[in-house]
Amino acid sequence: MWKLFTLVVVGYAAFIPHGRADVQVKGFPGSGSAAGQLSFPGADQNRYSVAFTSYLATPTSQAAEAFQPLQWRTRNTNFDDPESSQATEDRSSIPSVVNTQMLNPLTQQADPLAKVSFPGVSVADQERANVRPPNPSLCVGNGFVIELTDLVFKVYDLSGKFLAGPVSVIDFFGSSLDGRFTDAACVFDSADTQRFYITVLNYELQGGLHLSRSQLAIAVSASANPADGFLGPFTVPTMGLDAGAPPLSCSNPYEPYSRQPLPGLEACKSPNTAALPDGCLGAQPAIGIDQFGLWAGLNLYQINSEAVGGKYTAPLLLAVSKRSLLEAKRSQPAYAAFSGWAADASFSLVPAVTQGGSKHATANGGTALVMTSGAAMTQAESPTAVLMAWSISNTSTLMRPGFPRSGLPELSGEVALKSYAFADPSAAGVVVTQPDGGIALDPQDSRLTQVSYYNGMLWTAAATAVLINKQGSPLEGAIWWAIETGFVSGADANSADPVFTARIASQGYVSVMGNHIINPVITPSGASGTVTGILAASLVGPDYHLSPVWTPVNMQLGAGALHTPILAKAALTGPAGDNMAGTLLHGGSAATTDSNGLAWVASEWANKPVDFCQNSQLLPYQTQCANW
Repeated sequence: MWKLFTLVVVGYAAFIPHGRADVQVKGFPGSGSAAGQLSFPGADQNRYSVAFTSYLATPTSQAAEAFQPLQWRTRNTNFDDPESSQATEDRSSIPSVVNTQMLNPLTQQADPLAKVSFPGVSVADQERANVRPPNPSLCVGNGFVIELTDLVFKVYDLSGKFLAGPVSVIDFFGSSLDGRFTDAACVFDSADTQRFYITVLNYELQGGLHLSRSQLAIAVSASANPADGFLGPFTVPTMGLDAGAPPLSCSNPYEPYSRQPLPGLEACKSPNTAALPDGCLGAQPAIGIDQFGLWAGLNLYQINSEAVGGKYTAPLLLAVSKRSLLEAKRSQPAYAAFSGWAADASFSLVPAVTQGGSKHATANGGTALVMTSGAAMTQAESPTAVLMAWSISNTSTLMRPGFPRSGLPELSGEVALKSYAFADPSAAGVVVTQPDGGIALDPQDSRLTQVSYYNGMLWTAAATAVLINKQGSPLEGAIWWAIETGFVSGADANSADPVFTARIASQGYVSVMGNHIINPVITPSGASGTVTGILAASLVGPDYHLSPVWTPVNMQLGAGALHTPILAKAALTGPAGDNMAGTLLHGGSAATTDSNGLAWVASEWANKPVDFCQNSQLLPYQTQCANW
């Protein structure tokens, strides 16, 4: 059985021109009826008979051995040339590292460096959701821990005591919304509102094939205590269309609203508007939060086309007014949409989450930060890897009573960062094997999945192909970055606007000899007074079944030794051909920082194989065999 294991650990750059389409922002006033209130189910501790083991130990923030590179194969980029519009990399070059990340045998049975660790959501908790794989999300605040795995969440206290759940996101939002749900996530706004925000992608297909609706559903806790209930659901359209207006006639059920694609999203135009509506599916939402808004980066796919499964079109960034959400007057809050990004260099825009223990960025009327690694869905689509950061200023406009008529946020800067080389594992031919000849796992691309903001610094990580000591087949490893951000005075006297700056202060790799580090995420920890990163991931390969691992990241020394609270004893199982490559899908990791500066992480592990096709307890909800 594949579970999610949650544990606690302690816990000036020039502006770089970068060619892109002109990003345009458009504001949309809230509309619709008043928002209601969602119920919060109580505890149901006896619902499942699943054996778990808990761990308890003491905190630390000390990094272990230094991590020194043998040779960096850096991308060929002329950052001093103002006409340089694109960072480039030789994709035949895979970074080569000296391996120092060997699993410490002393951490295999109990992790003495973890303050507390306990089991999270399991496969049994997902029976109704019927989702593969379980993509985790984690938020911690006011003494509560909420962990989601795509469509299910459970609630704990800070000691790991189970409080409530499993709560089906389908049931949570489904009383007010119909259609399909996926990619649930949560954040806790410790620097401002002291509220939990839960989001999920909600969409509906006509005849099971053609998109008729795509929106982000949002619920906001009524207080800092999630048991007091949630306001919502609120919905924000994610189809890449303007607000439009209802047609004079509703005779065409496929076109309930007359809307046009936003600037730069012309590919979301239906090839046959008489039969199919305009609009793209806004998928794979990445959630962030700043002082004034809840942010979401989405990848748009035109599925009302001849392309089977949909074709990637462009990214879209949404900013939702926190004021509009908290007032709860309308089911559709006031929001702004940023469109027109360069599609080939902006895949998977990830807005930053202000982590606990940090204040929100308040410069320039409020600042939101967004990043991408330029990864793409397939090898054929994959552009040159480039680490990008953007600043969006005047986000305080989101809180004005007259928003968006009273003003809009502005894209105020972008920087192409001087990163070490990183290569897409899926494009590099990495094969993620399991022990004993188990079915190979699906290799990842190098997209960012999470960006953390902590007192002027951005922390993020991505998967990369690596060669250990320049030898053997490429493995999947992790690359992490700690990035200083800020603003400086305009370049000349005629420019009054401050210039956004970003510089990589520290970066490095994490890898294991002969095995793979997958699903990396990183969050800062400031509990000791010195900010240290905590990188969470999963370890798998010929020598290890899928197991949760974490490592402290020191900005001077780099990553330390790996630690694990438990080593898994079973391979992931499932029907052959789980995806088109014949490999098994797997989820990810999650990490967050609480108001005390403690880092919390959640990673996957496999306890024992299970075939849900033979488990009658799960019927009639489970309609497919589970591979996790």
